Parts: sequence; structure tokens; C-alpha cells
Amino acid sequence: MAEYERSRWVQASPEDVFAFVSNAGNLATFLPTVDAVEPQAEGRVRVRGETRGDAYEDDGWFRVDENRRRLEWGADEHDYSGWLTVSGEDSGSQVVAHLSFPPHVTESGRPITGELGDGDDPIEQSLEAALDSLRNLMEGRGGKEEPATVA
Repeated sequence: MAEYERSRWVQASPEDVFAFVSNAGNLATFLPTVDAVEPQAEGRVRVRGETRGDAYEDDGWFRVDENRRRLEWGADEHDYSGWLTVSGEDSGSQVVAHLSFPPHVTESGRPITGELGDGDDPIEQSLEAALDSLRNLMEGRGGKEEPATVA
């Protein structure tokens, strides 16, 4: 599995930040490749967006643990999953986001090995942009940011 984790300090109360991120309908306002998130049955969502010029639509699960201020999610078809936590500190919140992806494989199922080519990892860039966008929104300093480069 490829694992990614980043954090951001947000100058807003943990209650406000968690209330915002735990509303699935708000996800499209700060996730770079997401255009819409539609809540389905309890704990289920449909996500629409575009990545690398290709439109996608995925069904998945979305769990909210209010006591721990933790979200967990995943896509049904791609073994993609993640979690996000919000913790309180002095005058703001620490937001930590973690993503897990299966290794990339060829059509025959063989793992693709080797390092990424020159340039930044598009998943890392998207995660950074998502956290920057969330901070912008919660601090009233703007909105959704796009990754530095599109892969």
C-alpha cells in the first residue's frame, strides 16, 4: 500500500472544523478532484469528480466518529481509503489526513515498480491542496485550491 499523511494547523475551533468536514456535502468545497458528494443510504456516498482529465463516479462508505472527531472513508471499487482527525489545541485545531492506496498494477495484475518520474507526486500535491483549501475556508481566507501541477 502507498500511504500518505499530512497535517495542517487551522485557526478555528475543533468543533467548527469537525462539524464542517463531517458533513459529506461539504467535501467538494475543499477536495481538489471532487465536484460533488451525494449522501446515499446511512454511511454511504456517491462521489463525482475529475482527475488527470478523466471524469469519475464512485460509490463508497463514509463514517463519522464524533466522540473521537474522526472520519473514515473508502471507495468500493478501488481499495482506496483514508481517515481524518481534528484535535483541539490552544486557539485552533490540528487536522491530520491520511490516505491509503493499493500498489499500481498492470492489466495482468503484476505490480508496477520503480520510482515516480521527475516532479512531485500528484497524490501528495492533492492532499496538500485539500488541507490548504480547508484552512482557507475555515479561516475565511478564500476557498478551494488546486494542486500545483496536474498529473
